[in-house]
Amino acid sequence: DKRGGRVRGVGRKTVENIREWLGLDNVMMLGLEVNETLLKRVEKAKEKENG
Repeated sequence: DKRGGRVRGVGRKTVENIREWLGLDNVMMLGLEVNETLLKRVEKAKEKENG
């Protein structure tokens, strides 16, 4: 499934970025199923960085 491969690759990069932004090693364990929750956390983290 090409879509699955693409999503997986993009997901991996996204998770790595989230780990850097939030400093959470357990993000990898959460998986891509909670992508929406992670994006919300990233938004909050960005808000903190911006002020």
